[in-house]
Amino acid sequence: MAARYALILLAAAGWAMPSGCRDAPKLAAAEGRIVTFHYTLKAAGMFIDSTETKGPQTAELGEGDGLILGLRKGLLGMRAGEERVFSIPPEDGFPEGGWADRVLQARVKVLAVRERAR
Repeated sequence: MAARYALILLAAAGWAMPSGCRDAPKLAAAEGRIVTFHYTLKAAGMFIDSTETKGPQTAELGEGDGLILGLRKGLLGMRAGEERVFSIPPEDGFPEGGWADRVLQARVKVLAVRERAR
């Protein structure tokens, strides 16, 4: 009788399910992982840039990824299918040019997160 209840508890916890019955956990965006995403950037409601018409961007997160720091920080922890809207403070935005010293508004949607091939 006790073994039967133990089996029921294991099944309820997901341990006894065949591997094809559960979705694999989605990877979270982290430094060193490759992330494919769409973004739109605005400042004070004015359009700056977007990938919506150019196609998604793919980057290996980390220094040298070509992203402004605030966009990289905003992507961290996101998983495929997630969408997030957040502000980017001036110190994490553009260091120079017409958008320097401005708070940016970002909208990102992560399409995929994967490990770098070894």
